[in-house]
Amino acid sequence: MILSHTMKIGMAAALMFAAGIAPAFAQTTAAKEASKETTKEESTQDKLIFRNGNVLVGSIVSESDSGIRFKSEVNGIAFETEYSRELILEVKRATKKPEGKDAKPATGAKAAPVDATKATPAAPGKDEPAVQTDGTGPRYYVVPLRGTLGGDTSVKSLRLVMDDVKKQRADIVIFDLNVWSRNARTGQDAGQFTQNHFSWGQTEPMLKLLTEQLAADWGGPMPRLVFAIRDAWGGAAFLPLVTNEVYFFPDARVGGIGNLTYESYGGGSTRVLEKWMATTLDQISGYAITSKWPFHDEIVRAMLRPEYVLSLKYVDGKPQVFEGYPTDPSEELLTDAGPYAKDNGRSDESDGLEDLVRFQGNDHLTLTAPLALKIGVSKGTVTSISDVLADLGIAQTGVDVGKNAKDIMEDWSKKTARAQDRIRNVWRDLQEVQVQPPGGYEERSAARGKRKRILEELKTILRQFEGGIPGYVLQMSQIPTGEDGSPNLREIDDMISRIQEEQRRDRR
Repeated sequence: MILSHTMKIGMAAALMFAAGIAPAFAQTTAAKEASKETTKEESTQDKLIFRNGNVLVGSIVSESDSGIRFKSEVNGIAFETEYSRELILEVKRATKKPEGKDAKPATGAKAAPVDATKATPAAPGKDEPAVQTDGTGPRYYVVPLRGTLGGDTSVKSLRLVMDDVKKQRADIVIFDLNVWSRNARTGQDAGQFTQNHFSWGQTEPMLKLLTEQLAADWGGPMPRLVFAIRDAWGGAAFLPLVTNEVYFFPDARVGGIGNLTYESYGGGSTRVLEKWMATTLDQISGYAITSKWPFHDEIVRAMLRPEYVLSLKYVDGKPQVFEGYPTDPSEELLTDAGPYAKDNGRSDESDGLEDLVRFQGNDHLTLTAPLALKIGVSKGTVTSISDVLADLGIAQTGVDVGKNAKDIMEDWSKKTARAQDRIRNVWRDLQEVQVQPPGGYEERSAARGKRKRILEELKTILRQFEGGIPGYVLQMSQIPTGEDGSPNLREIDDMISRIQEEQRRDRR
């Protein structure tokens, strides 16, 4: 079965083939030779010859002064993308119509080199080659995203697994998402729940990795991104915004970041917080707009802001969401104004913390499997990844090339767990370094040297696992952090400098 989709990844400035396109003067030999080729099959198709030597065969959908929208096919998967004219060296148009009404674009295998990564495949390990297939079916890669956001699932672990996705030349990437900002879905510690605002800072670089950086690094037709959600809490709720191909497991819940309204990075005035909130809303909505999520602006606002009232109605049998309270019995209230209702002359009760941490209440929007399906966010409710493969039409024809994914993610999880354990003990170790009376110069110097070594070790761990240590671990361990919740290495350097200055001033 041919699966068509429109890939428009990244924010407005992100371009497909971004990193693989050389300047105009760097026309490659491959491009020159490709521009001379004319075969009987290719004469029925249009051809785009890019400045970096890549060649795409298919059909021109539309043209403008700035770009060409082109439809092609790779490994049996159809895609449609708009390319900037600045990236294109030459356009060769079909010389005759395709034979038969069911004629399809030529496959990537016959239009080599379509994908630069396929021309020079990289192995997933030192001696392990990429999975070899007969080329008859799409290559799919399942990425298990698990555990805590910013810990088990972080920008670093995601980058590691996406490197393997590229090496395996996957056509479809399925993210099996079960990520929380804190503990198990039976509930969270109330004191920790108020720190969920830091999780957006951990999500943002992951979204950029799956959009702008992926487009820049891939060097060819982008892989198709699919999400299968088991749970997504806190900042993890926004990871699926990179695609409109989203599936929900029956008990899946997506939400839990609405307390952003109450929190700010380090406090500050209401005006400053509002500016920050507006910027955050624009950033998140931008991903939803690009991936064509339905009701993108309303959904994002309702998830983030408890004062935003959202309701659902049907127009000609189709769901529509709107801001405000229901005015008709057929309409359904999705979120109320909670603590802000009194400002509007209403008496809605605020959700208690116990409700918030268990996905209950309606101050903030929580997407469940039935609601997501009802409003068109979900493509379907599934009970296994096999169901997803079946719905995508690749259960029989697809080739699983994600055999390394589990090991990559589990290896990272073990390493980051050990790093977190060490970080938790660092401050205790610092406090335990004491000079017992009647300690002299040598004892004081030894104590300072030990404190300095502990801090240097801390810096090494934080650099190695940058973006991979949850903000709440840093805070509970009294590690200096910046406004975005990331480690403040400069402050640690200042601590080391003060120790060195004390040593210089000390006298025997």
